[in-house]
Amino acid sequence: MKLYPVWNRFHLGHYIDEDGKIVLNPPIYSGEPFSEGLACVFVFNRGRGYWGYIDETSKFIIEPQFNSAYSFSEGLACVGIGDKYGFINKRGNIVIEPKFDLPGDFSEGVASVIYKDSPVYINKDGKILTHIPCAYRDFTEGLAPILKDGKWGYINKDGLVVISPTFAEASNFSEGLAAIKIGNLWGYIDKKSNIVIDLLFDNAREFSEGLAPVQIGKKWGYINKSGEFVIKPKFSNAWSFDDKLAFVEENVLGVKFDCYINKLGKKIWKRIKLNF
Repeated sequence: MKLYPVWNRFHLGHYIDEDGKIVLNPPIYSGEPFSEGLACVFVFNRGRGYWGYIDETSKFIIEPQFNSAYSFSEGLACVGIGDKYGFINKRGNIVIEPKFDLPGDFSEGVASVIYKDSPVYINKDGKILTHIPCAYRDFTEGLAPILKDGKWGYINKDGLVVISPTFAEASNFSEGLAAIKIGNLWGYIDKKSNIVIDLLFDNAREFSEGLAPVQIGKKWGYINKSGEFVIKPKFSNAWSFDDKLAFVEENVLGVKFDCYINKLGKKIWKRIKLNF
């Protein structure tokens, strides 16, 4: 069962299921989505805030001790200790020493981080992969966006350019497609650099579960892989689906709301937006 983080009017976090029912109510201030069986959560202890990790029974598997923390990916999670970032395993042991300036997540065996003010890729031993140029973007489906001479293209894991840098912006590949920007508009390409969804959007994000959030004017909706709207643009912001639900923001007569919607666009959970 997929769980989704929400919060109440007292700024306390809990988790709902895909029907919007509260199924987990841990003693936390806020939390991130579960990944690989654990969720990083924020708690206060003696007037100070720390991040730790709970399982799906609310039990702390890794006690709150970090200045910042991120979701597990490929068995490792990035954590902040002091002003540097390193990586821990699921026992909470540090496996890559905190020496990086900005965090990253492992994807396809490598992580993009900032080291001594420069973006680099590292492997799970913490070794810097000097043969791969880095633009602080993850590898997905074997490719990563790369910036060269002010334009974006894509490289493979050998560091070779496989899609020439011709785009004003470029996102990661997901489900075989990537959102790219040419001029002022966004569309989608395949891995042969063919435009498969026309340049029609003011902004666009990655496909997930067959749908992608796109912006027309000031409103966001969701399209399918044919470029057809299946959820009409009506949200002030929108993110990719995570299993059954997607997180969106809504503005109703100047009042801002955070919501989860299902694939029919129906609101499953709604709360006035809080400023943490």
